[in-house]
Amino acid sequence: MDYFSNNHRDGGPVFDKPEFSNPADWMLDVTLGRVAPQQEEPENVAAFFPLNDAEAAAEALSRLWLARSREGREQFQPDVLERPADSRVLESLRSQRAFVVQFICFAKRAFLQHLQLPGRLYFDCALMSFFGALFGMQSKNVKVHKLPIAQLWIGIGLQLFLAVATLPVFGSERVVFWREAARGSGMSLNIAAYFLGKDILVTVVLCLVLTMLSGFGSQTLDKLNSAPGLRIVPWLSPVRWVGETLVVAQTRKLSFAWKMSPTVYRKPTRDSALALLFGYTFHEGTFHL
Repeated sequence: MDYFSNNHRDGGPVFDKPEFSNPADWMLDVTLGRVAPQQEEPENVAAFFPLNDAEAAAEALSRLWLARSREGREQFQPDVLERPADSRVLESLRSQRAFVVQFICFAKRAFLQHLQLPGRLYFDCALMSFFGALFGMQSKNVKVHKLPIAQLWIGIGLQLFLAVATLPVFGSERVVFWREAARGSGMSLNIAAYFLGKDILVTVVLCLVLTMLSGFGSQTLDKLNSAPGLRIVPWLSPVRWVGETLVVAQTRKLSFAWKMSPTVYRKPTRDSALALLFGYTFHEGTFHL
């Protein structure tokens, strides 16, 4: 090693050993001509140590790959990595796109799960209907403004608790979600997309149940049909059918004049569906008050 380091005394080239390098490997590189002399560039190694064809081809190939790698890094390295503000914008755009995709995937999976388990859907609807009927029985013959505030909040709380308890996201699937959304899973799931995707179908179920339970306070079909969006509601509401059936059962022995008011029996098909179903023949000349 001293010979190569002090060769300048004899007028020969001097080689500088790099720090923390293996002396044996360094001496072997110097012997094979792979180390440039001190104060000389690596490109001038061939001037001191001529290379054969194979070594020259390998040297040229290595230089070519080094130049290409530098060009690739300069060309394809995004500037966004050097500017934190741009990286935050890029991350926000990526998260928004991921939210839409994940929402569609979760909604589709929830729809398939409902198709596989229709009994759970029927049970949830029946359970919500039962609590609605229970609250209605507590409020029988009591107007809303006279209803005690405690009983009102108890009824609302029961139905709200029931609606939340029947949501699939609060059932056994919550364990699956928190396992999939763990930090170490690498899936980067969006919590809002999961809950919205799972609850979108439950919202449809709630609207269906509310439609079936509608009809309270509506005396005639004409009032319900006055709103374009509610024309289908009275035909889907079992409560309205039960109410009209009870009215018919209580008034079937009375005369037609007592069954309906003058404003109703003029056009009964407009105000009562039972007039069509039971074949009542109402016309203006039939009744005289």
